[in-house]
Amino acid sequence: MNTNFDNDNNGISRRIFIVGGGMFVLSATVLGQLWNLQVRQGGKYTLLSDKNRIRLTPIQPQRGRFLDRNGFPVAINSSNFKLSYFSENGKDSSKALEKLSKHINLNSKHIDKIKIDIKKTKNGNPIFVKDNLTIEEINILEKINEKEGFVIKNVNKRSYIEQEKFAHIIGYVRKKRASDHINSMSISGVTGLEYRYDNILRGQMGFVKTEVNAVGDSVKILDKNESISGQDIILTIDRNLQEKVYTMMKGKPGAACVLDIRNGDIMALCSSPSFDPNDFVSGFSEKEWRILNNNIHKPFLNKAINGEYPPGSTFKMMVALAGLESGLLDPKKKIICEGKTDFGDRTFHCWRDKGHKEVDLRKAIKVSCDTYFYKLAARLGIDRIALMAYRFGLGKNYNLISERESKGLIPDRRWRKNNLYNSRWGIGDTVVAGIGQGYVTATPLQLAVMIGSIANKGFNISPNLISSPVT
Repeated sequence: MNTNFDNDNNGISRRIFIVGGGMFVLSATVLGQLWNLQVRQGGKYTLLSDKNRIRLTPIQPQRGRFLDRNGFPVAINSSNFKLSYFSENGKDSSKALEKLSKHINLNSKHIDKIKIDIKKTKNGNPIFVKDNLTIEEINILEKINEKEGFVIKNVNKRSYIEQEKFAHIIGYVRKKRASDHINSMSISGVTGLEYRYDNILRGQMGFVKTEVNAVGDSVKILDKNESISGQDIILTIDRNLQEKVYTMMKGKPGAACVLDIRNGDIMALCSSPSFDPNDFVSGFSEKEWRILNNNIHKPFLNKAINGEYPPGSTFKMMVALAGLESGLLDPKKKIICEGKTDFGDRTFHCWRDKGHKEVDLRKAIKVSCDTYFYKLAARLGIDRIALMAYRFGLGKNYNLISERESKGLIPDRRWRKNNLYNSRWGIGDTVVAGIGQGYVTATPLQLAVMIGSIANKGFNISPNLISSPVT
């Protein structure tokens, strides 16, 4: 009897030990997790809690303006009323957006995109809905009940006062494509000087740190850092002269450059046809974009600095100067122009079929006699001509607006060997180069610099487009 009793007690003791041990292990595990959460990761969850109750609202800086040489603004910032939605309001965003679309212009595709943005965006961050709100839309939004959770803000919008006239110089901006709400408010330069000097034009973003309650309403401002405006840029361009030159072009394909030869200031720089950069800010319709993009006259091409064209008779100045410097040209010696001349088995024609009869250098320049410069180029050779052209600013990139500006082409023997299947430079190549044809190309800006340097008695001109110092 005692043995059985002892055995029962031993079994009970083992069960108590096992249960007690299990409870101890479980308690230790729970306590360990509590210690881990409260001590080791307490800072992490405090930070997450702060993120749920604190909202950072960006303060957009004023983008630097573009002014002409006399201080007239040509690119400024104007008002743009923007509608955003806060996803933390606890309401059904889908229903709110669908109701909203009945009052303002939001198509189904736009609504679907907003819904995707809401899912991706953290609570407390605004989701962009629509900008460029009209006065009528603002009045409607003030009245409808669905406005709860939607916020209207007046943000900066880039405006180009002179529209097409400065488009190729200033370029245009667009909103940054960013997933976070802070950078999505920023605009950045895409082309022209807007792109080149974007880092000094954009300024520095400011922030308002606000405490919000559980439904997303602001409780109090915790901190505020004001934005810093971007730097203004003063151009060498004269707005009135730019307008006159552009108007004279009447929308026909071409380019024009007006230089002050005393200091290299560019007073006007036009390319035609052009485009309105404001359309890139407000947005194109598909039809409008297709018309512009398919225009055979290339309105997006800055022909003044990126258009490469045969310089034609303007290049004869380089041939004449190369001849005078080499001593191979007697400016008073006359030749006979009969309207054509032969080199080897090829005949090269003057532009005047009847010829110009007797011509010296002065008359050859005056009447632009091709025959005179055919013969002079043949005597000089292409390398002398090319060297003179380089000295007067041809074949050079001035990097005024972009590092991708065209250099044009001043060919020589080495160029042909390296670029045309190891072929040799021939006399015919030199002859046609002597009148600015063949492989020779230049931009309108380069030709303006060339002619300006001649008018400046041989002193080289370095063209300028920015009047104010840019740091």
